[in-house]
Amino acid sequence: MLVEDEKTRDRKVITLRDSWFDTPCSKDSYISLVGDFNAAGQCVVDNLNHMIILHPDHLISATVVADSIDCQRRAVLQDRVKVIGALERPQAFGVFFHEVFQEALKANQWDMESLKTLIETVMGRHIEELYSIQMSIPEAVQYLMSRMPAVLDWADAFLHLKPQVCLKADGGLYSQGTLLN
Repeated sequence: MLVEDEKTRDRKVITLRDSWFDTPCSKDSYISLVGDFNAAGQCVVDNLNHMIILHPDHLISATVVADSIDCQRRAVLQDRVKVIGALERPQAFGVFFHEVFQEALKANQWDMESLKTLIETVMGRHIEELYSIQMSIPEAVQYLMSRMPAVLDWADAFLHLKPQVCLKADGGLYSQGTLLN
């Protein structure tokens, strides 16, 4: 197959042999080559030398690959219909809280109304998880809102446009972190 280096635009040839022969490469496919080209710009990928990764931006875990040996559809179904039966409330709220906190950091808005809007948006993306822990969106929003005063206290203490210098109990100085817009 004829390939073009994304950076240099040089054209080179990769020959697929042995178990690599039927790799479903087509025009405009992205590949990553684990191997080297010779001086003529050619590389042979076979069972003993080199390998290619087709569409390296689509990562699949080794567990998913192993699960697909018995049934190829199982791996796809497990990925699409996430198995969430074992999800517990603390795990779910850990994920929700982390996502809300991350969104608040991105927006750099630290008031109760903004946080409530973020929480409602995040909960709208996690309906399946809420269903699995038998909780409604309003209940989840209320629970997360009850935790927001601590988040606001943290933001007030650590997020400033300029570094804050504070006195320690022993009279020394320390500097708190910064977050810039």
